[in-house]
Amino acid sequence: MIFKLLNGKQTEMIQLQVTPDREVFNKKVHDLFRGLSTFYVAPWQTLKGKTSGALWWDVIIQKGSIKFYVTFPYEWTKEIRTLIQNTWEGCSIETVYAPCLPTVIPLSSDVCELKYRRSDLFAIKVDNRMEIEPLDSILSIVADLEEGDLARYSICAEPTSRLDWQDHAERLYKQFKDGKTPKRKRITKKELFVSVGEGITNLLQSLFDGLYKIMGEEDNTRVKSDDYEKRLLMMDGLDKGTVNKMRAPVFNTHIRIASHSQDKTRQQIIMRSVANSFNDLNAENELERHDYHDKIKPIIINELNSFKISWPTRFDYDKNKMSNEELGRLVELPTAALQEKYQEIDCLDTRQIDVPALLLKKGIPLGNVEYKRIMKEVFFPCDKKHWDELSLPSVVIGGMGAGKTFFAAMRAAKFVEQEFSAILFDPKKSEVWNDYIKNMIPEGKRRRFLIGEILLGLDFREVLHSSGARNRLAQILMHFLADNTDSAGAQTQRFLKAAVFGMRTGRIAEIMQIFQDKQYRANILKEMPDGMHKTTLQQFDNEKEDRQRQILSPIYNRLDLILGDEYLERCMKTTEGIDMVKILSERGMCTVIDIPDRLNSREAKDIMINLLTFKIDIAMSLRSEKDIYPVAVFYDEPHRYLRSADLWKKLAVESRAYRIAFYWLFHSFDQLNGADNKLLQIIKDAGPHYYLFNSSESTYESLKKVIYPFTVEDGLRIKKRHAICALRVGDTRMNPLMINMKAPV
Repeated sequence: MIFKLLNGKQTEMIQLQVTPDREVFNKKVHDLFRGLSTFYVAPWQTLKGKTSGALWWDVIIQKGSIKFYVTFPYEWTKEIRTLIQNTWEGCSIETVYAPCLPTVIPLSSDVCELKYRRSDLFAIKVDNRMEIEPLDSILSIVADLEEGDLARYSICAEPTSRLDWQDHAERLYKQFKDGKTPKRKRITKKELFVSVGEGITNLLQSLFDGLYKIMGEEDNTRVKSDDYEKRLLMMDGLDKGTVNKMRAPVFNTHIRIASHSQDKTRQQIIMRSVANSFNDLNAENELERHDYHDKIKPIIINELNSFKISWPTRFDYDKNKMSNEELGRLVELPTAALQEKYQEIDCLDTRQIDVPALLLKKGIPLGNVEYKRIMKEVFFPCDKKHWDELSLPSVVIGGMGAGKTFFAAMRAAKFVEQEFSAILFDPKKSEVWNDYIKNMIPEGKRRRFLIGEILLGLDFREVLHSSGARNRLAQILMHFLADNTDSAGAQTQRFLKAAVFGMRTGRIAEIMQIFQDKQYRANILKEMPDGMHKTTLQQFDNEKEDRQRQILSPIYNRLDLILGDEYLERCMKTTEGIDMVKILSERGMCTVIDIPDRLNSREAKDIMINLLTFKIDIAMSLRSEKDIYPVAVFYDEPHRYLRSADLWKKLAVESRAYRIAFYWLFHSFDQLNGADNKLLQIIKDAGPHYYLFNSSESTYESLKKVIYPFTVEDGLRIKKRHAICALRVGDTRMNPLMINMKAPV
């Protein structure tokens, strides 16, 4: 808020709210005040129109709320904003726009001031290794506040002449060296009593000196050294704060504490608690409480509310003259530790990392990033030059209910909007189709295969698109027909490969037909070109039945897993199926492979997903050049079907070349331990994108280099449908971002 101080010559003031982030670092606050010292305006310069003024720092503490404000002349705005931003790089700075300033306190409030106990020459403790004091003690009062209670900690710092201070400090220090500790110019009952006592003592000492001289004796009882207070101060040598202060920028400083409560007893307790919070700063100097006269309090409260320096303040000859280092200890924002301790603090609850310009251009929406209270929509660039990065594999990790499935559905919908395509494997309860895809994607651009209800042929019809694909099919069949613990011998593989090269349809059932039906095999042999595969199949044809059974036994053993499941046996016989080449070549289409537990056994689910993954593997290299565009393939909860783990190792490193982006969505890396342990390392080495929702400590610990500068603690605090996203866009991996994934949908 911008407001005016005087009715004559008016000074506009502006108030900013400063909101701390998770990486608050208070070791540069003294530089802020060093910069502020350059705003000093000599009295004669004000006659030429220059603006003099002060900076006000306020902490407002109420029940459930702790906020920080800074107020200063409007003309200083650009420089002060820069100083604040350089001091606390991640904080947000917002101009306060309100009919009533949030720093206003009621006239019925109580108010006091903290003043030096000793001369301005001496400094309070300036050791900035004390990260949380006195702020921790000040903020602790929030636990005792009731509704309507308020505490305000306010500092007014007015730049003064640095040369005048240095001259004054030199005189004070000379007095100190000569044996007399400088005193404050303060008239109070206590000071008056002490002064009278010192006068009487000095008078008596003079009388004794005269008597000793008359008697011709030397006074051996008089202490020749400096006064007691100086000896006390010099016991360990002057603190660096005092030594540095004599050459440092100084400010006329007023430290006020205001409290308000309907309960006057609690109002006094609040005041006393905050005033006692500064004991940890005691060094050569100390801050002690001074109460205002009841007639002066309303004037001071009006000053605090209007930021117009009042006449009692202006003509106070007992002002604190504080150095920039001292003010650096009094003006602080709460660190992450204090933010955790006091949940009432209004803070930026994630680390503040700005969004690169590349992610602000239009593309596939990722979500929103809040940076210093400004919401920015983030996109993954999807123009053709970024297709390689869009097609990198992705690891999506999060606990139950964190938002992984929602993320997959949202990403699939956005792929379709860009006229790309998506395939989603849902191995649970049809959630992807029923809860998301039906609502996100219009009819005509979505389809569903409900496995267990429809029959899906166990075939590899994709090989019919290219004669060169049969070698790959032979390898695939050996993997597909193998279980996780055994593999076929070389002899069996040779005969199986010969049968594959004789296939007409790509159906697994046809392989059995070639081996079992002599007439069908004879017809196949007539059509096969001369070569090793025809010779091998001819050799099988010439073998006796016992020998044929011996050759086929390993294949029958593996087929028993399929034939032992009623649904899979029916799928072996049907001619209906999916051509993955056509699906991957169809732009702007979302395909859901729905394999719910209610319709499928665990073994059938594992085999069907393994079959379809092999079909994708064959198909991705068989698309025509014009059809090679990005396609996203999502595997939700892959620990349910680890039969495909061996194939995923290949896909993780090869799929980008064919513009197929594979996404694995799981709770933690531990879930893939049942697979080949090399799978995890291969996926990591492929340089994937990471989308990390709320997960386990071990997950974030294993990825702490990936998520830096976010920490394990940051990961454990992630909100639902928020994720730390470590993306590879452009020439290198970008700094991770905390993205709210729900907004774009």
